[in-house]
Amino acid sequence: MSCARTCHDDRAHHLLRPTAPRRAAGPDAPADISGIDYVEVHAGATTADPTILEVVLVKPLPLPLGRITPDNLRLTGGVRFAPPRASAPVEHDPDAGSVSRWRITLPGDQPTDFSSYRLEIVAAPGSAAPPAFLDARLAGVDIDFKLDCPAPGDCLPACPQSDTPAPSTARFDYRTRDYETFRRQILDRMAELVPGFVEDDPVDLTTTLAEALAARADQLSYRLDWVGTEAFLGTARSRAALARHARLMDYTIGEAESARTFAAFTFTPGGAIADGQELPRATPLLPRLPGRDVVIPASEAARVLPTASLVFETAHPLALWSWRNEVAFHTWSDEHCHLPRGACAATLVDGSGAGPGGLAPGDFLILLETRSPTTARAQTPAPSIATWCA
Repeated sequence: MSCARTCHDDRAHHLLRPTAPRRAAGPDAPADISGIDYVEVHAGATTADPTILEVVLVKPLPLPLGRITPDNLRLTGGVRFAPPRASAPVEHDPDAGSVSRWRITLPGDQPTDFSSYRLEIVAAPGSAAPPAFLDARLAGVDIDFKLDCPAPGDCLPACPQSDTPAPSTARFDYRTRDYETFRRQILDRMAELVPGFVEDDPVDLTTTLAEALAARADQLSYRLDWVGTEAFLGTARSRAALARHARLMDYTIGEAESARTFAAFTFTPGGAIADGQELPRATPLLPRLPGRDVVIPASEAARVLPTASLVFETAHPLALWSWRNEVAFHTWSDEHCHLPRGACAATLVDGSGAGPGGLAPGDFLILLETRSPTTARAQTPAPSIATWCA
């Protein structure tokens, strides 16, 4: 049998042939480089007989440059059986001056399968690099040891055409989501496929199985709806799903803790209170009360706190700096700059003057829209469109 090498680009073969024009091969093309043109596989009559591989080169190579040994052969591939090994010396052409083909003998008792094998000429045992006298793209070829063997396919004739007409295609409502509709569709399908089917008997085994399938389909439909709802933060309704979404954003929900919110402080130093004054942890914070100042003296706190409907406490100590009342963006002298959707970095104005109290990694920043995006007029910040980042 024989197997010719297939290649998507025959230009490499053309440039290596002795008849190729010099300008096509290039002025610097070496004359002592060849490659595998094709391989002829001569299999024995039985598995015990040896197999002969005739490797034909694109152009002859001078000796002893083109002499190879079994150590220069690399056979890979095979699914059921390992690739065979060559043990006999590689034979060359009778002409002692050059070699145009190699004759490789594979000993018998080495079965092969119908898959593709690959023969490669390598520079040394265990190496994947080709020798210097072979083109890298033409140093290997795919071969088939079973090209002339009959394939173990299905030889039975095609099935005869049946005279029985195919059942009519039922119309299914793919919007079915509940038990009653599933049960109705299953029973309608049974009445169409089984002549004489009667669904009036509720204790009939077929009706019982149809109702069981409808109940299971209803459960699966509910689960699909539940998964689609809980898969997104904006539509999730269960606390477990919301907690998992929060963990995906590197936020761990504190178990058995009350609700948290952000509080903004406007600080004006004066008197005995200077910049950098620390607000202690667990300081009570109340919603705005009518008729009360923004800061309640400590002498009145014990009387006011019990009357408040909602009381928050600071979770961490906080150093108060007047320059932190409002942190502006540095626009780099651009009058029409904007923060695009999905932005993860921006340049801020450091009001601390590189002194104490500067921003540090981990600080929370609240982004408030203080001017209208259409008229650029000052407006009261809307808490509903505030954004925070750390």
